[in-house]
Amino acid sequence: MTNLKLGYLGVNSAQREEWLKIGHALGLGLANETTDDVLYFRLDEYRNRIAIHQSDQEGFAYVGWDCGSPQVLRARIAAIKAAGIDVVVESEELAAERGVCELASFHDINGFRTEFYYGAMVHNDPMHHLEPVEGHFVTADEGMGHVVYAVPDLAKTRDFYIDALDFRLTDMTRGPWLTIDFLRCNPRHHSLGLMQGRGPASFQHLMLQVETLDDVGRAYDRAEKQGIKIACTLGRHNVEKMVSFYIETPSGFDIEFGSGAIRVDDEENWSAKVYDPGSHWGHTWLRKWG
Repeated sequence: MTNLKLGYLGVNSAQREEWLKIGHALGLGLANETTDDVLYFRLDEYRNRIAIHQSDQEGFAYVGWDCGSPQVLRARIAAIKAAGIDVVVESEELAAERGVCELASFHDINGFRTEFYYGAMVHNDPMHHLEPVEGHFVTADEGMGHVVYAVPDLAKTRDFYIDALDFRLTDMTRGPWLTIDFLRCNPRHHSLGLMQGRGPASFQHLMLQVETLDDVGRAYDRAEKQGIKIACTLGRHNVEKMVSFYIETPSGFDIEFGSGAIRVDDEENWSAKVYDPGSHWGHTWLRKWG
């Protein structure tokens, strides 16, 4: 059983200043590699966690998964090819741009550009947060957080990630208005969420986790003061137990920001469960859907 970690996210956007406001609100760090063309945000010692590429387009560009070693990277390449999907071993130039030793890419069955790599660049200097924070982001053996896709065929997508990429089913949500499968690839409760969508596939949200509830509350306050749209108010999820809120980004997806999610440390005895939609408390959606 292979552990992967969510390593980085790439976004296309023409709204650099709005993304800088988000960086300040959430207490992200600004990497020294930032240029006029790419805004690099740090969460920890890794230099490339969120990359905002200057573009006339808005939206998801790519997601990167850390394989940990060249052997695991090659095994993942072989498994993807065995699933009938073309894989590109990318150039040294693109690997250097991403800040990794070696990089391979493919488009999953819904068209999401997905990258696998090993050997991420780290910085020796401590991260300087754009705003003071009390604790740290929760990364380490859990990766940078989780991503959620809305997909037209949930079962087919889930089977692809489990069969070809060695993800495991953690839990599920089933209800008349919300159907989600939560998949893990390390001790984080889920690194990938798959939501049954009503139309074409879309990138739904990125989740970032911090150590303390106070940092969640302060980020909420800063987001409101800076005029960042709150998509969903503070609440506690009933599945992974995280206390979080959601903000809208200018690039067509949300960022969830929270603390306190449970882990899966006992692989052998974990059993997937089915939850009703909803939260223990809070999480009022302010966005008008449809």
